[in-house]
Amino acid sequence: MPTDLPPGRKPDQTVASLPPHWLSRTLNWTALFVGLGLCVWAFNFGVTSIPYSNSPSGSGAHAVQR
Repeated sequence: MPTDLPPGRKPDQTVASLPPHWLSRTLNWTALFVGLGLCVWAFNFGVTSIPYSNSPSGSGAHAVQR
């Protein structure tokens, strides 16, 4: 037979365990800059890399002569 239970209270520790607001904003901005930096690095790495004849994206027209 079901019984009615009183609503549960949230413990006060959850509010105290949250990081400060400035810390979460700092981590968000840091993650944004790291993500943008990785995108720029990947783009530059792809543009400046030597095309190989056996690469799946290369047509083989720019094969490296050895």
